[in-house]
Amino acid sequence: MYHRHVGALVFLLSWTQSAHAFVLTPRPSARVSFTSPVLRAELAGADFDRPVKASADGVVDANTYNVNLEKAAELWTAQTQVEKSAIRAPGVPFLASKSKDYFVDDVSFLVSRDGGLGLELLELAGGRSDGYGITIVENVVGNAAKAGILAGDSIASVAVPPPDFTFDSDLVASDVKDCEARDFDATIDVLTSFDPEVKELLVTVKRVRRWPKISLKVEYPPSQCAEG
Repeated sequence: MYHRHVGALVFLLSWTQSAHAFVLTPRPSARVSFTSPVLRAELAGADFDRPVKASADGVVDANTYNVNLEKAAELWTAQTQVEKSAIRAPGVPFLASKSKDYFVDDVSFLVSRDGGLGLELLELAGGRSDGYGITIVENVVGNAAKAGILAGDSIASVAVPPPDFTFDSDLVASDVKDCEARDFDATIDVLTSFDPEVKELLVTVKRVRRWPKISLKVEYPPSQCAEG
């Protein structure tokens, strides 16, 4: 199911002549008000302040560093780059974090369409004639929640997985449709553009996560310290 929530956030989109030309500027009166529960509380201070559990092979679950809906809405922005890179074309908006303390991760999920995807979407920025903007997931139920999509995620692309697809296989999805940094209408157009016979979609989202932090105390041996 899809719902457009109007008026929760109001932003202006503008262009500047800089390395990151596509920027978002909030109106002075813009307010964020959410009542959704925290998905995972952020760890206070350094991560050593509270033990972080790791798997048997020593890998920490990346979901430990997820942020809640309100924080994600505060951090999302869109940028462009002037020069072409291996993964991005110049001038094409992409999602980024406003803070260097957080980063944007890519996560993919197989989501059943049986009974609906189970997504409620919120447009943070839009109204441009080119369809660019920022749309995030405000709430998940049913299939989306079961797959692992979280409130605060932003849908980047949607594709049709091949039969017997798994994330460990070399099989490649088909009919990949990009919707990164798009407004509500453009995102809905992508989600509803697939043949009704398609039973499952491969949904890739952008997710804001906090960079892990540690506290280090550096001490020099007495022989290397000046007297006094």
